[in-house]
Amino acid sequence: MQTRLLSAALLTLSLAIAACSDPSSPQDSVTPSIEPTYAKPAPTNPTATVGIPLAGSALALRSDGAFSNGVNSLYSHGVCGVTATIFVTGSSSGDMVMLTGNARFADRKCQFYPRKVTIAYPDGTTDLISPAELFVHELQSTTFSIAVGATARRQFNVRTNNARCEGVHWGGDVGGDSVAVTRTSANTWHVSTRLYPDNKATCRSTSGAVTLLGHMAVDFTITSSANLP
Repeated sequence: MQTRLLSAALLTLSLAIAACSDPSSPQDSVTPSIEPTYAKPAPTNPTATVGIPLAGSALALRSDGAFSNGVNSLYSHGVCGVTATIFVTGSSSGDMVMLTGNARFADRKCQFYPRKVTIAYPDGTTDLISPAELFVHELQSTTFSIAVGATARRQFNVRTNNARCEGVHWGGDVGGDSVAVTRTSANTWHVSTRLYPDNKATCRSTSGAVTLLGHMAVDFTITSSANLP
């Protein structure tokens, strides 16, 4: 009897030891740590500030004189109804688009809303554009860029939406002479017409007809909210 009891005890002890040494035993298994994964935020397009010279009597594109830094009238994204964006992410156009009639940024205390620009024509007439819409095409994208210190020719247009013109254009398929865009730093570009006589603009009417307006000089800067490649 004692021998059978001793044998049974030894068997129980053996099984217990085997269970403890078995790597597949539940009490010895180690659950690997799992790091949580988070979706990366989508890339965003930088905003911009457009600076139009205060001394603009010789220019075809003139500012409203508000938000001066002493040299330029600044049209800054998110201020007094202005949205200004450089569309650089993914397969974006690379265009810099500035609009001045966004009520979201109107600010009831801003007496200059909506911000304005003036277009001065070669015949001496002018158009006060309010709200204003400016487009510099292919300024910067992930597929092309202008190196710092380099100059490239680009298309520029101002939407006017009046009886005379739907828009005034420098370069592109509408005609006129393209503007010169010089990248002066990682986040700044200087946009200007080329020297006379290569500074002509065209007018496209609401019916689609295109006419040559003549020599129209522009000069302004674009500053991005972020450095770009």
